[in-house]
Amino acid sequence: MKTHLKEFNNSILLLTVTLVFLFFLASPARATTWYVDFSSGLDTNSGITANQPFKHCPGDSNATSVAATTTLLPGDHVIFKGGVVYSGTISTSWSGNADTDAGRITYDGDSGTFDSRWGVGSTKAIIDGGNSRSSGFILGAHSYIAINNFEIRNMVKSASAIGIDGTSNAAYITVSYCNIHDNGDDGFVSGVYNHSPAGFAIQANGSHWKILNNIFYNNYDTQVRFSAGSYNEIGFNTFQDKSAWALNPCNQSHLSIHDNVFADCGHFYLPYPPHVNMIWLFTNIDNITSDDIRIFNNTLYFEGTINYPTQSMTAGIQIAGGAVGTNMAWTNVYIYNNVLANIPGSPSAIDVTSRFASFTNVYIYNNSINQTVASPGIGVFAGNTGYLPMTNVVIKGNSIRHSVSSDSIEVPPSNVIIDYNNYYTLKSSPFVVVGDTNQWYNWSAWQALGYDAHGKGPTSDPLHSNADVTHWDLSIPPNSPLKDAFPTDQAPTGLFTTDRIGTSRPKGSAWDIGAYEFIQAAVTPIAVGNGGINPNTVQSVTRGSTTTFTVSPDLGYHIDSVSGCGGTLSGDTYATATILSDCTVTATFAINTYTVTPSAGTNGSISPNTAQIVNYGSSASFTVSPNTGYQVASLTGCGGTLDGNTYTTGPVTADCTVSVSFAVSSGDSQPDCDLNVDGVVSVADAL
Repeated sequence: MKTHLKEFNNSILLLTVTLVFLFFLASPARATTWYVDFSSGLDTNSGITANQPFKHCPGDSNATSVAATTTLLPGDHVIFKGGVVYSGTISTSWSGNADTDAGRITYDGDSGTFDSRWGVGSTKAIIDGGNSRSSGFILGAHSYIAINNFEIRNMVKSASAIGIDGTSNAAYITVSYCNIHDNGDDGFVSGVYNHSPAGFAIQANGSHWKILNNIFYNNYDTQVRFSAGSYNEIGFNTFQDKSAWALNPCNQSHLSIHDNVFADCGHFYLPYPPHVNMIWLFTNIDNITSDDIRIFNNTLYFEGTINYPTQSMTAGIQIAGGAVGTNMAWTNVYIYNNVLANIPGSPSAIDVTSRFASFTNVYIYNNSINQTVASPGIGVFAGNTGYLPMTNVVIKGNSIRHSVSSDSIEVPPSNVIIDYNNYYTLKSSPFVVVGDTNQWYNWSAWQALGYDAHGKGPTSDPLHSNADVTHWDLSIPPNSPLKDAFPTDQAPTGLFTTDRIGTSRPKGSAWDIGAYEFIQAAVTPIAVGNGGINPNTVQSVTRGSTTTFTVSPDLGYHIDSVSGCGGTLSGDTYATATILSDCTVTATFAINTYTVTPSAGTNGSISPNTAQIVNYGSSASFTVSPNTGYQVASLTGCGGTLDGNTYTTGPVTADCTVSVSFAVSSGDSQPDCDLNVDGVVSVADAL
């Protein structure tokens, strides 16, 4: 019996151990935060605390010891110390398993998002190529990876320079809050421009990428390029300065390009390269259909002088077929709520061409185009011999303004619906039907063709509130002809219902033409504490305008801070920045403080004996203490009074000094024994 009981107990123990083992085997591994400090870390450290960081990131070929054998798992975060220059290339040798923080492997440049800030201040971690390494990150064919908050710079000066290399079908990649710049070669040799630019911020071939809130500049070939992919999102980024093509996603479907700013990019000197664009989409794969392309809420502009035609540009936004490939097609292309200004493009600021690829369903709605160069606003090209069909092109609700003599719009002879657009140009016949032979039309002839039956032109000035070289929001005042000019029942309400910055449409009786709805924004002034702000009621301000407030502290108080609406304070006047939406101006006040300085002569003291900081209208008290045999001779300053040995100032309204002097006490005076008046009491005084 005892033997059977022992065997039973052993069986229960074995079963328990097995179940515990299986539980831990089935449980997901806990995510780990790793730390990398290239300046002071060691690869022999554990890497799991900020006090024991690696020198090299796991995946860097130069990693040794523990860093080299570390495997990253889904949910892991690798924190690089902010402000530290990392000299190396990180290969992402592992994948996450879901497009969530818990499923991604995240490389973070000390953003403070996943752990408290490690470095000093807010400086990003820096991946520096030293002009010798080809890439900062190489993603391979891995997926579910996030790269966040890095500065990535100075890759090799050649065509192989890529800040983030995703060319091997990396998928589900998030790149956010990075500054990627100065990668590649601008084409100058010994001060002479002699070859095509080279270098990329991001080059990829993959799907489900999110490129959000980054800054790209001086990546000399292309800032961001995709050779193929789908379901990619590129939003809230800034593209600026030198690059041949700022954004070049090719062979895409379900692509979203939104809320980006393209400033002074997409330009280079002839003859390298032959043409450039800010946004350039093309197809070059046989039998490919690029479907569901959405380009919206972007701002594209050039500032200052354009050396055109020395600087070559095709368009701000261009969609076309590449020179190679057969049976290529675009379907369901949406271009709306974009602002394009001063684009020195040839043929146009927005260019859709069916050379090498057909188009079905192209919708160009509510874009605001302001040109100071002779370049058409919108160009749709399908009428030339050899061009492929273009079906159902709709161009509505756009504002196209030229301050010079220029064509306004170029379209094919058929399959185009054009209405409710607004035009302003100095050219008498700015409307072009393109083909092997182009035909120009004046306004009445244009309408006779059946175009813009409800449009306005060609001298209908939109009266943009803020069209200059530093402000390209192209808002409109209340007397603009764009206001309430696009009937809601004709507008694309099934596609979008907001304007460039998210204001709901319509605000009036109908939609406004262009990228912006006219609004009167509410600017609310608030005074906190002892002071006022004038005017002190909510101000209704036209979007695109500014307003001012006078800030007045009460007596004895001063302005502590004024904030809100992006404004600046000059004296007692607070001027807002350009108002784009409702905002609040808040003024706070603080009481004045003054310094009361105590000063005591010899043979006594005053306490406290250091300068006192006193609020306006308050008093300070001091204790005066003569040495033995002395008394207070005088006590003055700050309008005070003496009570016993306590001196209390009056209400303090300015810096002041309390001064006390002491003299021999009259009750303690002694006979003068210096009879010979030589200043010394001695035997000589008795003789």
